[in-house]
Amino acid sequence: MVSRSQGRSCVAAAAYRAGESLHNEREDRQADFSKRSGVEHSEILTPPNAPDWMKDREALWNGVDAAEKRKDAQTAREVEFALPREFDEETRLAVSRSFIEENFIARGMVADFAIHNDPKTHNPHVHVLLTTRSIEGDGFGKKAREWNDKATLESWRENWATKANAALEQIKAPQRIDHRSHKARKIKSEPQIHIGAAGNHAAKAPRKSTICQRRSRNGKVREVDYRKEDFGTRRQANERRKARNRRRQKVYATVRTLSGAFQSRFEAPDMAKHYFITMATTKSLRAALYAFNEKPEKLGRLKPQTIETKQGKWADKINPIAQSNPTAKSREE
Repeated sequence: MVSRSQGRSCVAAAAYRAGESLHNEREDRQADFSKRSGVEHSEILTPPNAPDWMKDREALWNGVDAAEKRKDAQTAREVEFALPREFDEETRLAVSRSFIEENFIARGMVADFAIHNDPKTHNPHVHVLLTTRSIEGDGFGKKAREWNDKATLESWRENWATKANAALEQIKAPQRIDHRSHKARKIKSEPQIHIGAAGNHAAKAPRKSTICQRRSRNGKVREVDYRKEDFGTRRQANERRKARNRRRQKVYATVRTLSGAFQSRFEAPDMAKHYFITMATTKSLRAALYAFNEKPEKLGRLKPQTIETKQGKWADKINPIAQSNPTAKSREE
């Protein structure tokens, strides 16, 4: 979904996908993407009851933007699907247009679609921007909530697989598309971490050396070959992330306990808590966190004036705070 809460604009989204320059009336600025390449075809398809002004891209999406009043409104729906490389330019356009008319236009949506195909990567795909409101009279009416159903999305996926497979069979290509997930197809293939276009480009880019340095959280630096390094599967990455979160929660719980003990010795709890968290960056205090987490009964005998760190005694730092703020005095005094 194209949502204002994410800082997105349907006018800018339409301009980028079509490779055009559109004026955003709501923000009073120009969304200029006329210099982008790779746009093979762009077109607006409308239902029979749509007025003529909706066939103009700038008027259409400015009208969609004007119909929404909320600051976090969802202004448009985006659907993207890949096209088989076996299709030529004429087949890509015919199959895309037929699928959009049968699944979106027939429901009353206005569809602004663009076919992208970069000649360098040869990755043909289609971007479709859809309106979220029904058409009433010469403008837009209420939100069509039934278009948000998960069953509707599943039917779109199934219809696209059927449409693409029929076109592949017509051109006598052996490839086929299956819209179902690995779980539904009972394929025991563990999903991998998505690298993306940027990662592929970095891996293929010429470099003097394939050896790079990676710094771990404990400060140690090791050299790895990024072409041979096994970063593991997504499940392994999630397990490492969960382990780090468990360690952090243990430290944070101890920080909260110790900060509560220190707050009892100050008239200003907020100042004591801020002072405690600031001092928690020292190595000696981090070691003390784990020690007191194992023996919390020692918290009652903990005295800030008796704890020393590499920066010196705590008393040397507590006194200036108490002097600068007369209300922040130790209860022992």
